[in-house]
Amino acid sequence: MTARVIAGQYTDASNVYHGFVRAANGTVTSFDAPGAGTKATQGTSPSSINTAGDITGTYSDTSSAAHGFVLTPALKTMTTLTSSPNPSNYGQAVTFTAVVTPAPPDGETVSFMEGKTVLGTGPLSGGSASFTTAALKVGTTTATAVYYGDSHFSSSTSKTVKQVVSKATTTIALSSSLNPSKVGQSVTFTATVDPQFSGTVKGTVTFYDGTTTLKAVSLSGGLVKCTTTKLTLGKHTITATYDGSTSFEGSTSAPLTQTVN
Repeated sequence: MTARVIAGQYTDASNVYHGFVRAANGTVTSFDAPGAGTKATQGTSPSSINTAGDITGTYSDTSSAAHGFVLTPALKTMTTLTSSPNPSNYGQAVTFTAVVTPAPPDGETVSFMEGKTVLGTGPLSGGSASFTTAALKVGTTTATAVYYGDSHFSSSTSKTVKQVVSKATTTIALSSSLNPSKVGQSVTFTATVDPQFSGTVKGTVTFYDGTTTLKAVSLSGGLVKCTTTKLTLGKHTITATYDGSTSFEGSTSAPLTQTVN
């Protein structure tokens, strides 16, 4: 027999015989040979199980005539799902791991689902399959893992796992094209907004001279520029503020001192 897998028979309250398979994890699955009778002393009587999980035995039909059978019942499986890290931030890689017991053959596939949408798939190895993604949206993703089964192992679906994804933080680097500059000269301030993990930062960056707004510019590829010729004589404290979005938290750059001679 397969390691720690047992086949046998039991009699129900009506004295009908049935076969059963006890898996290594203790899960018991009952079965009946096709054509087995359902009256007292009729039914299925297994006698042996081989390393492939094939069961041989006899069964009594509805006329109580005895027959031999060879049967490979599907073992009942259980799938569990975990995710890490949980909670996570937008753009952060999250790994979903499914464990199927008893372990089906290596290479069979587990699908990781959000409702009816397939998030990804992973091959089983030693009863475990995983899938990693950094594309989860901000909010709560309700995920399940589905093992579809085969001729030896039944299908099973895990309980739901709620993956909580929060907004990611951002940082802004601010630079000047000409510092010091002279009154009337063109100066371009460049702000680069970087995400905490990954993804494209979208939204608006506003440039300030102290508390005075210089310009608000929409991000393109994480980069924005503000050009001005109106800086007055003296020192100016320039900052850039990112307003944030549905996926990213807002942030403000370190102040840059622009000297105008």
